[in-house]
Amino acid sequence: MRAAPCAFLLLLLTAACFAQQAGEPAQQPRRLLVAVEASPAAGYTTGETAILAKSLALSLREAVSGIQVVEYGAAAFPSLAEARNGEALRLGADAWLLVSISGDRRAPTLRALSWDLGAQTMVLDRSFTRDGEMTALEAASEHWDDVVPLVRDAYRAGPAINLPRVERRTAALTIHVLPGTRVSGLPGGPLAADSYGVATANLEAPSSYRLRAVLYGYEPAEKEVYVDADLDLQIAQRPSAILSADTGFFNAFFMDGEVGVFFVPDTAFVKFGVTSFLLGLSVGNDSAAYSFPLLHVNLQVGWYLMPVDAWFRVYATLGGFCRVVFIPNYPVRVDALSPGGVLLGIGTEIPIAGRGRFFFEYVPMLYLSGLPDLFADSYSSGNSPGFIPLSFGAINLLNARFGIRWLL
Repeated sequence: MRAAPCAFLLLLLTAACFAQQAGEPAQQPRRLLVAVEASPAAGYTTGETAILAKSLALSLREAVSGIQVVEYGAAAFPSLAEARNGEALRLGADAWLLVSISGDRRAPTLRALSWDLGAQTMVLDRSFTRDGEMTALEAASEHWDDVVPLVRDAYRAGPAINLPRVERRTAALTIHVLPGTRVSGLPGGPLAADSYGVATANLEAPSSYRLRAVLYGYEPAEKEVYVDADLDLQIAQRPSAILSADTGFFNAFFMDGEVGVFFVPDTAFVKFGVTSFLLGLSVGNDSAAYSFPLLHVNLQVGWYLMPVDAWFRVYATLGGFCRVVFIPNYPVRVDALSPGGVLLGIGTEIPIAGRGRFFFEYVPMLYLSGLPDLFADSYSSGNSPGFIPLSFGAINLLNARFGIRWLL
């Protein structure tokens, strides 16, 4: 009997608690979708970027209470705002965080962006420059000392409003390209456009994809798409370059130029070039310039080892050159000491604007000569590192050229 009042009071308190909970909607903790991306110039591989993303997720879980971290994984995070929000909703998150790494790998720049879907606002947009490399093999939480406190402050206010659940459904994507184009980037493998230039796919929606359209004779074209309903999509395709034109410097001193013709689109080419030794810069001599009455006329075949839309392209060339001498009051003739030889080129090019490219080539050369001793003397081989006399000529291992190339 004495325990009855206590039991009754406990019953009332319990009922009050349940009544209060019944009157308020249950709120889930914040769910933050986390992604990391690195620009090609930063030099991080896909695997290294994935390790850094895992490191950021672990750091947030340890340091930020009240937030559930959802990892986006190794896939490229969409660049379209609606696609980013759609991916967050699809994965049950009410906010997303993207950390982009750019610049020099030895001193990278980090930009942290975070969007709150409930508040419909960008709650974080900050950039940092690091003094040292972010080594993926040492994916420590210290990498994110600048980012984690900002995330904690941005979502300190408590649980977000309950966002509507995304209903999974199917949407039809119709892609318009040139006939015969293969479109990759969709589940189930590449699609081939029919004779009317149409390819179709039924996809889960909402979802985002990065499509790549490839057709012989045309540059690869990429397009990011967010599929939330039935969609018609046009992908523009540009014909491959037919010609190339170079202007640059040979060994940083002499002007040269080349014109190339592609016989396999974007891949294999033959090119004709001229290197002038009529005027060059002189370093460490009394005169600032000097001149040789000599031209190199080159003919080469080459091939690229990477697609035309790669951030940088490696290529190789093989060919021959002829040495043409200009002496006043004498007819133009082939050099008697060395009429020509063989050259090998290994180069790389980097896009700068439109179809313009900056290129750098390493060009070892084999000179053929019937008078190798005289040719070596004329070349001042004793003062020329990389110049190796042979019984039938000489090899010069220290040749390079750089300049600008236009694809036409």
